[in-house]
Amino acid sequence: MEIIDTILGDYISIHLGNAADESIRHKAASGGVVTALLSYMFDERIIDRAAVVAAKKDDPSVSVATVLKDKADAVRAAGSRYAFVSIRSELQNLIKMNMRVAGVALSCDIQAIRKSFKPEWQDNIKLLIGIFCGRTLSLDATKFILQKLNVQPEDVRSFEYRAGSWPGGLSIETKEGRVFRFSRSIYNILNPLFSREACLNCEDLFNTSADISVGDAWYDLPDKKGRFEILKIHTR
Repeated sequence: MEIIDTILGDYISIHLGNAADESIRHKAASGGVVTALLSYMFDERIIDRAAVVAAKKDDPSVSVATVLKDKADAVRAAGSRYAFVSIRSELQNLIKMNMRVAGVALSCDIQAIRKSFKPEWQDNIKLLIGIFCGRTLSLDATKFILQKLNVQPEDVRSFEYRAGSWPGGLSIETKEGRVFRFSRSIYNILNPLFSREACLNCEDLFNTSADISVGDAWYDLPDKKGRFEILKIHTR
């Protein structure tokens, strides 16, 4: 039975959960549910590849569409990337090679995939996982941060948007060993300055076109581990 909700969008069921593997849960921005789902699908050979957004290998400050080939890749790609990047081209190329695929994307990209992909391609798509989104930063936001810190992109060793204990914050480490850490409240400043114009008009914050959509539950149990996610199921 489908539940109609004018705020959350239509859904079949909603759940609170986290990855059972504590190493995945700890590395993830929230509960590690996306990484756990992809890992399971690789282990069970439900998919051949997955398309996600991850840090660029030679420049971690940049987010790029990335193709995962196994569970190890999925674990390495875990974590939030606060920048808009489309996975459509990667997903399309994989399907043309007749691969079974999963995709993880924001609502605007999921909608475009649903509308533009050929009907016969849908059989190759085993799961589309949508991320809750309350605006996405343009790539200029990252450039702005690095400029203010006087750090060159080529000097960045790691660039994590939700690093450390839950709920995490921005963490930048250079190859020289300098470390810059900011609380998550920095995004309250960056969002109004660097949000994409399209994001200001978005009506699908909860990614209703995905098969499953996930987002931080902002819920901390007494164990203080935090990192729980809401799973909103849209298809069977």
